[in-house]
Amino acid sequence: MYKKGFDILRKDEHIDGIYLNGYISHGLKPAYYEELLCHIGSCREKPIVSWCYGPSRQLVLEFAELAERFGIPFY
Repeated sequence: MYKKGFDILRKDEHIDGIYLNGYISHGLKPAYYEELLCHIGSCREKPIVSWCYGPSRQLVLEFAELAERFGIPFY
């Protein structure tokens, strides 16, 4: 579902950039997003940035590392 939604945004000529807002928790760990972030990171047509929040600073930092590994800046 997320890939399909992203691909719609990616192809829309009226969208200039994409902002990802993620949520991380002890039940929803960063590894859950790995395949999706790899797919999103392959987009070179539009600028993409990411941000996430959650109850654990460590998990947020792990998400940040994962996003940046796939070329997606994290703020």
